[in-house]
Amino acid sequence: MSTRNWKKWGTIGLFWFLLTATASGIWWLTQPNGSKSGWFKGKGAGLWVSTEDAFPSVPLPPGSFQHEKGTRYDPQRYFASYQPVFKWCRLHAEEPAATCIVLREFRLVGKADTFLLILNPETLRTRICRKPSQAEFQDSTPQALSETLYGKLLNLPPAAETGMENAGLVHARAAEAVPPVLSVDLCPSLHPFSRDMFHRLVALGSRNHKPTPVVICVSGLWIRQHKADLLWLKEAEKKRELEITWVNHSYSHPYEEHVPWNHNFLLSTNVDFKREVFESEQIMIEEGLVPSVFFRFPGLISSQSLVNSLNRWGLIPLGSDAWLGKGQNPQPGSIILVHGNGNEPLGVRRLERLLGENLTEFSDLYAALGAA
Repeated sequence: MSTRNWKKWGTIGLFWFLLTATASGIWWLTQPNGSKSGWFKGKGAGLWVSTEDAFPSVPLPPGSFQHEKGTRYDPQRYFASYQPVFKWCRLHAEEPAATCIVLREFRLVGKADTFLLILNPETLRTRICRKPSQAEFQDSTPQALSETLYGKLLNLPPAAETGMENAGLVHARAAEAVPPVLSVDLCPSLHPFSRDMFHRLVALGSRNHKPTPVVICVSGLWIRQHKADLLWLKEAEKKRELEITWVNHSYSHPYEEHVPWNHNFLLSTNVDFKREVFESEQIMIEEGLVPSVFFRFPGLISSQSLVNSLNRWGLIPLGSDAWLGKGQNPQPGSIILVHGNGNEPLGVRRLERLLGENLTEFSDLYAALGAA
């Protein structure tokens, strides 16, 4: 090619580069706060595909002490700091840049590293990673995420039943019919753990040639009361016998018999809701569990004020439309609720009967919600 042609094509290339750069700059300036720079707005899972590799999970050291029975859980013996945040994180080292949402930032006693609880807003999966040094952070809001699956679930309308019962997700939202989702509540209890029920779930997974998905809504006090049972569940998860989504069910799960709902559970007098949420998260993390983005209200009782607080902390309430102990019947896509803490044998018997009849499969919660 002649020198003249080289100059001609070089001029055209330079012109095209400047035109593209100018258009990109104009687009940047016109974007609303919190949605700038393509990585802030995700459509589909493609934008987040490298998140798992870019932000690898890290195992945290186990707590080196036992909490004495009858004493209040003291997170400061393990956590040097623990803060709720709501930020975008963009890792510059990746190409295309890997991004995630940061929900919690914390440090451990005696450790120099800062750790993050992060979320992929299209898969809804959470993980714990070290805070990357080569990263950009920007404060955000739930409203800025409205185009992501996470943002849509986070901005659900108020509960349609009584205004304080069964807020949040109560049924699958996938585009096609799916089997029901199984959720098991582990409220504080001195009764034996329903291990036989979980053995049935392990056997179901063996027949299906895949681990049975189950959502376990665990309270902080149950963890303290049932260390051996928790270890059994963790081993079943490690051996891929169960696929567990760990959900925060509050720390103490307050409840008083014969007290009206509007003054019971987390609406009880003198309940510190923030402490109930975060101390349960902390003891979960201390025990090696990764809290999901979901929260189950004790008794499924809440208020719009409590739901608003949850949303500010980045959490989505998880309800149920098939509480077996109350005689509710599951349908395709139902979110089943059963208690595995020994407090509700009727619900366990109904689940075992369903497993013996025509209930042969459960949906993964994330897939049932339409996650990528």
